[in-house]
Amino acid sequence: RAIRANPRHPTAYREMGHLRRSLRRIDEAIRLYEQQLEVNPKNGETLKALGLALMETGRYWHARQRLFTALTESGRTETLGLTLALAATYLEDRQLNVAQDYYSQAFQMMSDEERSYYEDISRVGTADEAAAVRNLSEEETAQYLRRFWLRRDPTPVTQVNERLLEHFRRVWYSRLYYSRGKTPWDDRGEVYIRYGKPEHISSSAFPNFESSHDVDQVRER
Repeated sequence: RAIRANPRHPTAYREMGHLRRSLRRIDEAIRLYEQQLEVNPKNGETLKALGLALMETGRYWHARQRLFTALTESGRTETLGLTLALAATYLEDRQLNVAQDYYSQAFQMMSDEERSYYEDISRVGTADEAAAVRNLSEEETAQYLRRFWLRRDPTPVTQVNERLLEHFRRVWYSRLYYSRGKTPWDDRGEVYIRYGKPEHISSSAFPNFESSHDVDQVRER
């Protein structure tokens, strides 16, 4: 009704976009965010929301253009989140060196507490590995983590450890989408960091009835 009354409403298209996105109607959300930008082309929050929605559809180049613009229009409080999002787009596009550079920039902006979420190996290592790192000095911890991730590097002859960058992406994703009401994230974040992107997504608000035999077996167990 607000949009009908005022087609150039300052926030209505964005709020409608958020609603569509929460219902997993991503393409509709993207169109609404774009309509909001026609009203206010320099709105940093809408640019960020559009960039993240485009990432969900796999349009990483287009997402980057919106996120870059958001970076110039948003305040300093948004810089860290946008830098991490940009790193994720480059990682998805297999531009690993650029992704690594953006993650390095992001870590320089983080508080010690925030950085600790990315350095924590308890969700990807064994219980013994997680316990071993707790009693080390800062220098010993850095050396231990280098060895830990080197053992998991799928291409150790290259300068970039893809598995480590993927870990950073998973932590960022969990902090972004699974932290509402719980710090640093809820049970979905615990699973996402360990296993990565799900092969099947379903919820009461957005049921997905197409599943494989393997998914059905997991559900039964």
